[in-house]
Amino acid sequence: ISICFTLPRMNSDRIPVSRARTPNILLTAATATGIPKYQPTQRGKLEGILGYVRERHGSDWRVQLDLGGFVRQRLRDFHGWECDGIIAYINTPSTRRQFISARLPTVLIEPFLSPHSPIRTHPRIVTFVNDHAREGRTAAEHFLSLHFRSFAFVGTAEITPWSRLRLHGFRERLRESGMTCRAYPNLPEEERADFALEMTRLVKWLKTLPRPTALFAAHDIRARQVLTAADAAGIDVPSHVAVLGVDDDELICETSSPALSSIPTHDRSLGYACGRALDELFKGHPGNKAIRTAHTHVVCRASTDTNAVEDPFVARALIWVRKNLSSGASVEAIAKGISYSKRLLQMRTRNALGTTLGAEVRRIMVDTAAEMLLATDKPITDIAAECGFTSVSHLSLRFRELYGQTPLSFRKSRAH
Repeated sequence: ISICFTLPRMNSDRIPVSRARTPNILLTAATATGIPKYQPTQRGKLEGILGYVRERHGSDWRVQLDLGGFVRQRLRDFHGWECDGIIAYINTPSTRRQFISARLPTVLIEPFLSPHSPIRTHPRIVTFVNDHAREGRTAAEHFLSLHFRSFAFVGTAEITPWSRLRLHGFRERLRESGMTCRAYPNLPEEERADFALEMTRLVKWLKTLPRPTALFAAHDIRARQVLTAADAAGIDVPSHVAVLGVDDDELICETSSPALSSIPTHDRSLGYACGRALDELFKGHPGNKAIRTAHTHVVCRASTDTNAVEDPFVARALIWVRKNLSSGASVEAIAKGISYSKRLLQMRTRNALGTTLGAEVRRIMVDTAAEMLLATDKPITDIAAECGFTSVSHLSLRFRELYGQTPLSFRKSRAH
């Protein structure tokens, strides 16, 4: 697929020269038939890249889209094409060396990274690295905010580095809070193709989990399989097991039963950032940069719409708070909303959580505002109103107390 878009012609030293022709951009990504589980996220990256090109350059770049790039990525196939710049999704060190050897302005997207190894850099290259361990930490922080004390993880059927990294981050964050995590064991290779056997084993394993348990799945498809197995096992979601996935694929999440909560991987914004990075290389800006992408919020749906507080009245109160933030969740309104004594509710909250009901409500308000700052482009005034704050200054005051910065600086610091 070729999409015509022109930028000043570049020489090998990345110095703009007069335009002799429309520059050619090689774009490789995993969207080909035969690798369906990668399609939604990879297509999101492509949409972001092409969105940047359309917005900034119109028809001034010509993009050669290699749909089979994830499988082969043979740069030599394009040597006769006079390539001027590259944006590529890579998954092996040899592929990375191949693109480095091209000596062209290049933006690479790497799918995984050992949490303890440095990010590799190169003068002509900008590298974006998906920080999967951070996604695991985000999942743990979400469940901890719901007061769970039992946790589980279901990874990919096959052993993959990015699934392991998500488990690593999940466990690491739980360990910091004195918690542990049960991990679903991988199937032997010869049994992975037997879907019926896989589901039978998953059903049995889910039945061994204490209730309630917070379960983090490596990606949305795996999380949906967990929902299917839970239904077969007679396990209620979310009251017995709360389930969270990764990627926020709306087709999967919205059609699951119940609707699936998920960590969005910002693939469109990542693609847009890649387009901007290549543009900067063309303009002569130095490469030699490596950027970790961090996914730090959860799109909450029914599969985690619960609270693991043991006291039933406190649990009901906190669920009511989350559903009625915009109306102003005062202690009086909460007690009235669940038809319970204000004084007794305050006493039970302190016994259950070790804090006051008012303090817990303020934490929920600020955390919800933080999620909206990252997940939406809404003005801060609208976010403040929807989260129950009387003004932006009220939100800023509470935000500084919890995050140590203003809402605007928080949003900017976490943008790609």
